[in-house]
Amino acid sequence: MRDTDRRKKAQTELRDFQRKMEERIQVESRALLKERFPYPVFLYEAEKVGISSTGEADQNELYPNPSQQPGTEGKTCLELYRAFLKDPKAFLERGA
Repeated sequence: MRDTDRRKKAQTELRDFQRKMEERIQVESRALLKERFPYPVFLYEAEKVGISSTGEADQNELYPNPSQQPGTEGKTCLELYRAFLKDPKAFLERGA
């Protein structure tokens, strides 16, 4: 077997090993995080925050206000967060 063939084979093995190790690190680190921090965390992805990308006033879904999106009454970020604080487990099970 020539040196270039052995080198290519070794590089392929190295890439496969690195990929497997990255996956293993990711899986094990997530398990460790869940073990060390076994509590729910509130996350909210806001689409309308009261200002557009051009700097103009826009609708706001973060808290109850006059420029709220129609049909979002009772579902602002602040109201969802307060529901989460009252009972995180019920909030997460409900899928609010």
